[in-house]
Amino acid sequence: MEKDIINYNWQRSHTRELSLFTMEIASYGYVVLLEKILGIGYSHILNIFQNGLEFSYRDKEDDFRLVELFFKVNQSKLLSAFEKESKRVLLDGDKMVNLLSSSDSFVVNDTIKILPQIHEVYAGVAAVLGITRPAGIFYEQEGDKRNGMVERYGKIRFDQAKLYDAIEQSLDIFFNHLSSLLKIKSDFLRYCTAGELTQLCMENLVVTVKEMAERKKISILYYSKEQIKIWYGLEALELKLQIDKKDEAGLGTMLKGKIAHPGIVRGHVRVVLKKKDLELIEKGDILITPMTQVYFMPYLSKVSAIVTDEGGITCHAAIIARELKIPCVIAAKNATKFFKAGDLIEVNANIGIIKKI
Repeated sequence: MEKDIINYNWQRSHTRELSLFTMEIASYGYVVLLEKILGIGYSHILNIFQNGLEFSYRDKEDDFRLVELFFKVNQSKLLSAFEKESKRVLLDGDKMVNLLSSSDSFVVNDTIKILPQIHEVYAGVAAVLGITRPAGIFYEQEGDKRNGMVERYGKIRFDQAKLYDAIEQSLDIFFNHLSSLLKIKSDFLRYCTAGELTQLCMENLVVTVKEMAERKKISILYYSKEQIKIWYGLEALELKLQIDKKDEAGLGTMLKGKIAHPGIVRGHVRVVLKKKDLELIEKGDILITPMTQVYFMPYLSKVSAIVTDEGGITCHAAIIARELKIPCVIAAKNATKFFKAGDLIEVNANIGIIKKI
């Protein structure tokens, strides 16, 4: 099983402060729910959890298959269908956020009832976000034929990402209260699946507190329609090292990404992996991050350029950089690993090159 996983053509799709609980549900959205909506979804998803961060990987072959879909369907009808689905998910999501925000009064039976609802809404957000990735790849190739499609997909992505953040914040209330009911640390409970949490609420100890703690330190979740597999501890660490080795292959003296907004800037690097890192940004810094989020907005006026590991023309960083007219290079794979805080670098967003000076 482990050897098979290493041999897939994985590419990192995002890095976030997310837990196993949320990503197991999101993976269901990418793999199962997206297929129900489109007739095609991702065949499998790989998630690595370490030091409070989640690294998500998709199979390149899946991206190719999903991009091909855009050549086969009426693009206008597909976009309209997803705009409609996005509105439905937003309405359900707002209700869920309000419900979770008052979950500090729940009893255990309330928790058992609400978990399937959380699963449905969170998976719905993931499925809608799932289509924006191949859409971005497709419309990058189409150039002048886009006819406003990129902006509409960008709005879908922006709205769903905003809902994602709101759900995550309300889940803090939910897990803090559940922690008081079950007498288990909330950050440990976040490393259970929704099914495991349901069993714990029914007093079935299907996963021990020790195992939760080990999963929080380092764990790997593999999700497909056929199976769900979780590794943790030394086994997960060894598997991660092998995946990292493949992921970092080919790094040279500079990185190349995609142009989101032109310009040439020199400055010092500020790497942002977690929310708390935003507080360290100083005027003129070059922001390097896996991907900007809605909560980055108050800090972006300070930065002279933006570089992201991830993204396409519909991503948050590309949209915001164009609005704020900040030089920006997206999809510069491994930029957050290649550059360190304080490095003096040049971002040439006219050609998509980032290099140390």
